[in-house]
Parts: sequence; C-alpha cells; structure tokens
Amino acid sequence: MKKALFALLVFSISGIFGFLFESNYLDGFSGDQNDNRSNHTILSNQSTSNLKPYSLVLGTASSTMDNVSSYAEESVEKEMFFELEEKIGEGAIEDSSNSNVTTKLYSSGNMPEMDTSSTNLTISPNRLNPIHIEPTVELGINNNLSILNKIGLNTVIPSDQLYYRNEPSVAKSDDITLLVGTCYMVRAINEIQNWEYVNLREKCNSIGGDMDLLYDDRNVNFIWSMMNLPIETDNGRYTNNISIGVSKDTSNWEMYDLSAEMLNADWTENLFDYPQISFSDKFLYISVNRFSNFTAEGATFEGPLVVRVDRDLLSSGSSTIPMSYLSSDSKNRVFTFVNGAQSTMYWGTHYTDPTIDIIRIYQWKDNSNVINWSDNVVNNWNNSDQFQCSLDIRFDWCRSSDSRITTGWINQDTVGFLWNVPIGNGFKTVHIEGAVFDVSDLSYLGPIYLTNPNLHISYGNVYPKNNTLAIVTAYSYVENNETSYPNNLVGIGYISQGGQVTWNMMSAVNGTNFPYTNEWGDFYRVIPQPEDNNLWSGTAFVLEGGVDSHHIVPYYIEFGALP
Repeated sequence: MKKALFALLVFSISGIFGFLFESNYLDGFSGDQNDNRSNHTILSNQSTSNLKPYSLVLGTASSTMDNVSSYAEESVEKEMFFELEEKIGEGAIEDSSNSNVTTKLYSSGNMPEMDTSSTNLTISPNRLNPIHIEPTVELGINNNLSILNKIGLNTVIPSDQLYYRNEPSVAKSDDITLLVGTCYMVRAINEIQNWEYVNLREKCNSIGGDMDLLYDDRNVNFIWSMMNLPIETDNGRYTNNISIGVSKDTSNWEMYDLSAEMLNADWTENLFDYPQISFSDKFLYISVNRFSNFTAEGATFEGPLVVRVDRDLLSSGSSTIPMSYLSSDSKNRVFTFVNGAQSTMYWGTHYTDPTIDIIRIYQWKDNSNVINWSDNVVNNWNNSDQFQCSLDIRFDWCRSSDSRITTGWINQDTVGFLWNVPIGNGFKTVHIEGAVFDVSDLSYLGPIYLTNPNLHISYGNVYPKNNTLAIVTAYSYVENNETSYPNNLVGIGYISQGGQVTWNMMSAVNGTNFPYTNEWGDFYRVIPQPEDNNLWSGTAFVLEGGVDSHHIVPYYIEFGALP
C-alpha cells in the first residue's frame, strides 16, 4: 500500500481556493474483495456566479413535412460534432478502437423477422460461473410481465431530426407525457395515443444532444437539460454551455445557461459534455464532463464535475439561483447519479487505477456542504472498451459504446450501479455488469451480471420503486452476427436481502436493420408511472426499413408486472 496526493478544487463566493487531500489507494491489492476503503470528506462551496433565467416559447408543428428542410444546416453541424465526440469518447481518453470506419452506404436487403422471448435472470455471487438469461417459451405470459402501450413516434418527428445517438428520455405529469431525444421533443396531452411534435426551431440552432428530462412533482414542473453545440473561438478551439429549462405546460420555458467560466473564471475555452440530471428531496443535481483544448483533432479530458441547485428556487423562476459544485480530475471517468435519492444524493464513477477495479461513491446530504466519498475494490471485469457485436465492424452498433457507469439506484438497503462490458474475461457476448453496496456503510455486497450467450446487451437504465427495479436495455442476437441490428428489452428486477436481484425480462421492440456506421446510444430512460406502483414508462429506438438515421423509430413504452 502506498500514499498519493490528489487535488480536488472547491470554490467560494469570495475567491478560489485549492486544497490537497491525502488519500490511501491500493496498489496490487489481492486481499479480501469486500474491503471497504476508508471514507473521505470534501468541502463544497458556492460558485462565484448565479444561474439567471430567460424565456423560451415553443409551439407545436402543424405538419412534420413542413419542418424537414429547415433543419438541414443544423443537422450537418450536429453530425460533425458527433464525429468529434466519437473520436475522443465521452468522458474517456482517446481510443482509436472506438473510431468510426468510413464506408459507403449500402442496402441491407430483407432482414429475418425477430424472435421475441421472455427471459429471467438471477444475480450470481460467483464471478467464474455467472447465471445467464435463459429464454422461456412465451413472451410476458408466464411471468406476468406485459407491455401495455408501445407507440412508434417516427410519424410525428421530422426524419432529419433522427440520429443514431438518439438518447430518448421521458417524463410524466398527471396529464402530460413529454419525450425528448436528439434533437426533438414530442408530447402527449391527456391521451397517450395522440402525440404532437413540439417545434424546437428557435432553440434547435444550438442544441447538440444529450437531452434529459425529470418531473418535479412537488413543484409541478418539468425539468429539461441539454448540451449546446460548440462555438469555435478565435484560437481554433471550441466552447459551449448547457441549458436547463423549467416548464409547467411544456410550451413556456424558463431557461438557464451554465458554462465552465461561470464556475471558474480560469476555465476559458472549455467544453461541457454528457450532462445528466437527477433529484434529491431538495436539490437538482447536474453532472457534466469537462474538456479543454477541444479542436477538430481531439480534446483534453479534465474530469467530471457535479453542480447542485435548489429545486424550489429553480421552479419558482428566481432571478438568480446560487450554485454549489465539486470538480474532479480525469482519474474519475464519468459521474453517474442514482435514481431514487431522497435526503442524500449518491453518485458513482470508475476510478482509474492500473492494477485494480475501483468504484468510487460520493454522498452529498441535502443539509450539508460536506461531500463524503469512499472507494471499493470490486470484482475484476474487462475494461478494455473493445466493443464488438457484429463481424462486420463497419456496421456495428456496439462499437461506439464504452464502459462508463450508465445508471444507478438507491432503495432502502442498497446502492447499485451498472455499466456496459465487452466480450472477454470469460464472457462470449457484450453484456451488462454492475456492483451492489450496502447503503449503511457503502460496503461492497457483490457483482451483478445481465448476460446471455445468445444476446449482446448494452445501455441499461434502471429506476427503483420500493424493492423493485425497472430496466430498459438495447440488445441484438448473436445468430445474426454478420448483420447484428439493435433491439430493446424491458424488465423488472426484484431486490432481495443482501442486494440479490432476480430479473424478469422480455423483448419490447425489434428492429429490421443495422446502422450503416458504428454509432448507437448513448442512453435510454425508464421512470415509474405516477399513478400506479406496478407500471413503468420507458424509451426505446430501433431502425425500421433502412440503414440510415432517417429510418430511426423512437418508441414510448408502458409496461409492468400485472397481477
């Protein structure tokens, strides 16, 4: 064991202060895998800037065809930005294995009809002998898991607003269901079968993707976050900001812009990427990845950071809203929040160590300016980021994936996180692994595996309710490996004592084509239905009838375990 110094910066209204914290880390650790490394604390303080609102009014479009040609220029800009994103990876060191392979578009021909099956999975405590998903005979009958609504939205959304990195997110009030993706917004008012396209023309000039949604039931407000497109500076570098919107009716929005320089005046020409949002009882939490020296050739990943703002002040339209935040370094890959937080927010990250696999978990209580964190050594997993789901590497939906933590949860007894893992380390397919921790002391309880020898599974998102977890994922069949095209699973996990989970899975949406490039993702979303403890709303997207992104079909899904 050896000692190391690392820097975490905290800031106050009167100036900028850097603090060095001494931390133990394990080098070549080979002892008890449940070892819980010592807790540490970090002070947080106010940013030198406040969030300030401006208004945005969005209208509905009378015809999707009227809007198709108006977005051509912005679409080219977004595709160019996504290509830059692909080169550097979101929150990752540059990895040439994840780069796109230039190729010509060709027709996929007729694809075989997809088989649908119901599946079950139990967490295995044994890393060397995981329990796989085994298909059962019929879909959603023997296990009470059913899909109640499955609505394709391609007839509502202009086709040139559909991207392989579709990133659909959903939020619901009592009478409005709102769904956003890259770069579109649709909603259903009162009747879930009747969707309308919300015209983002005024805002879409700057939106770069990574849109996310929450519904604040206490303040009866939708919260909408997005990454804005980068602007080239005189030095040839790019900078941008993110926007947070607040609305009761999804037409009239109070918008707040947040940039790197608002947090630190020295962070000039910095870029924010991959914004994610989550609630505790009192605060909205925002995570982003910060880059410097962002050019057409690449960028420097400086590390993730977390910002929190009072959700009541945000929803009230306050003219100035103070911010607190924590900035980290590039050894922390991506900050991913748990869903289901109450008086304390938790988030996790893969902490970079060349010899052992570490999950670092942060805690930030609503009534405190102190952030606690602890490290856990977890079971070994393949962190090479060498993803491949297809024998033809030109058209592989997995290839742009990486092993950032994609989702997390907290319930009465456990905190857990999931991430994508490539083939290797004893596994013959791309799959999802995770880790579960005791909420009382964050000690490591064991691993989670969502895997099947006949399926590639990736991009999981979960949300807890009592002792259950809803999940949505992407998947493809190994049998179609030469032309492996993505589909979607939904499921419910039942958490038992000690953090064990039994998953009840079923195929939800089946595609007919593969993407003509190595892009997909980056996330899906699932949320509880506000009016029913047994029902969930989720998002999905597939390709139907063609290989280009204009054939992307986003889906809104309602599912549940019915008695």
